[in-house]
Amino acid sequence: MNGIGNEPELSRIIQLVIEGWGAFFCLVAIIVISQTRWADRKKADGLIRFLIADGLLLLSDVFAIGFRGQEGTVAFFIVRIANLLVFAMGYLVIVSGVSYFAGLIEERVGVSIKNWKMIEYVIGIIGVLMVMINLFVPFDCVKCLWVFSPAPFLCHSRRVD
Repeated sequence: MNGIGNEPELSRIIQLVIEGWGAFFCLVAIIVISQTRWADRKKADGLIRFLIADGLLLLSDVFAIGFRGQEGTVAFFIVRIANLLVFAMGYLVIVSGVSYFAGLIEERVGVSIKNWKMIEYVIGIIGVLMVMINLFVPFDCVKCLWVFSPAPFLCHSRRVD
C-alpha cells in the first residue's frame, strides 16, 4: 500500500483524512445535539444513536485503512478488529437510521410502522451475527467452503489448499 520510496499513497491519505473528518463531524454533531435536545428528547436521542454508530464506523475504517499493509502482530489484530467493527457498524447504522426515520414518519404521517422496524431490527441482528460468525469461521470464496480453525483470528492469515 506504499508508493515510491515507502511513502503512503495519496489516495490512502485522502481517504484517511476524509473519514477522520467525518468521525470528527459526528462527534461535533453529537455534542451540539446533546446540548439542544430539550426541544424533542426522543428524536434527539435517536439521532445521537445514529451519529454514534456512524462515527464508530468511520473511526474503525480509519484504523483499518491506516494499519492495512503494516507488518507485525499488533497491526494484524488492529486491522482484523477494525474490519469487524466496520462491517458490524454498517448494520447498526442501518438499524439506527431506520429507527430514527421511522419515528419521524410515524409522527408526521400518523401511521404505525412497527412491523417494518421489527423486520429491519431482525435483518440488522442477522447481519451482525453473520459478521461475527465469519470472523470465527471464515468463508473461502475460491473453494466455496467454510474454513474451521481452533485459533479464530488466524483463519484469515492462512491459505486453504
